[in-house]
Amino acid sequence: MPLRTGLGAFHEIRLVAWLMFSTLIDRFPVTARWVWENLPRLHPDYCRGIDKLKDLYGTNDCRIISIKDAFNKWNMEIPRNLMGLLSGNNVYRFLYCLSEFSEGACSRCP
Repeated sequence: MPLRTGLGAFHEIRLVAWLMFSTLIDRFPVTARWVWENLPRLHPDYCRGIDKLKDLYGTNDCRIISIKDAFNKWNMEIPRNLMGLLSGNNVYRFLYCLSEFSEGACSRCP
């Protein structure tokens, strides 16, 4: 995940990696929560180039920039479960909700 979703990766690779991660969110919410919380620390180059993009996307969070940039480059809609991660303060509530419920939990989460 960190090598494929990091800002140093080509946007095509980031797009595919985030689409794969979106399937992980629903099927393995506890694992997805751990990955989301630790992603920037798993690879030293994860936030490479953030200075160029932080003003454009209005955040310093490399994960959020990576998601938005990858989907914007392809003019694709961000999947609903990934949008839950982009919601600012609700991120941890969203991930907690996912980890507390069984399959299909996304429909009950913010």
